[in-house]
Amino acid sequence: MLLAVSGWLWLEQSVLSHTIRQWLWLYPAIESLHLLGLALLFGSIVMFDLRLLGFSRQLWITDMAWHLLPWAYLGFAIAAVTGFCCLRLMPTSLPLILPSASSYCLLPRLASMQRCFTSTIARFECGIVGS
Repeated sequence: MLLAVSGWLWLEQSVLSHTIRQWLWLYPAIESLHLLGLALLFGSIVMFDLRLLGFSRQLWITDMAWHLLPWAYLGFAIAAVTGFCCLRLMPTSLPLILPSASSYCLLPRLASMQRCFTSTIARFECGIVGS
């Protein structure tokens, strides 16, 4: 465990980590942006899932997906960047942040799910699958 913690020490001593620690309001601003990114990401997912469950049947699934997908991308980008900044602040406390750091291992899985989602939307657009 000590070897793993010392391997993260360079992150804690980086310029970005020192800058975040020195500015009083920078860390709360990063955390606020992180929560905003998560809200955008999961909010767009919830809205799309509600449409798939049958709410707002007057809206086409494809129109809703093409409207919500940029918001989901933006939320994911904000959450990923600010999450990495939060990880850089105290990476030597690895046992406490390991669950959030392991979320970066899910990025390839999320990318494949997004490709599947986009191809499904394309099939809806072509009329292969009905709404």
